[in-house]
Amino acid sequence: MKDFARMWTSGRRSLRGGKMGLIIKKVKIAGAKGSATVEALFDMGASACLIKRSLAEKVATITTIPKKWRFTLGDGQGTLQTNEFVQLVITIKKTDFFHPAVVVDRLADDLIIGADFLQRWKIKLDPEAEEVIIDKKALRLLLA
Repeated sequence: MKDFARMWTSGRRSLRGGKMGLIIKKVKIAGAKGSATVEALFDMGASACLIKRSLAEKVATITTIPKKWRFTLGDGQGTLQTNEFVQLVITIKKTDFFHPAVVVDRLADDLIIGADFLQRWKIKLDPEAEEVIIDKKALRLLLA
């Protein structure tokens, strides 16, 4: 089975010590069951958005698909498999975004905002300033 995504994890713990590049922001998430305010790690190296199972169960309806995704961790050896995801509204800087997140049993952070989200919504990260930059033009709904 081919890897669905490659997630970057190396160095995250050492970065928590305050080095440049780690962006953690409070965001509001909402799903079919409720909402919560959580600290989210914005990780350009994570291919997909990930949510901790305990949080997913509180705020959203977990959807199971027939085939499992296999993720290879940043060390190139560790893997994780899942066939569950949730649909979320993620509010960042008073702006709502609709996006799925993959449900993971054990996750160091409640929510990881991955490259799929950042690219879809054309969100930029400024690691030096630890800032999330939202392009309001990317939020326009275009109908063809």
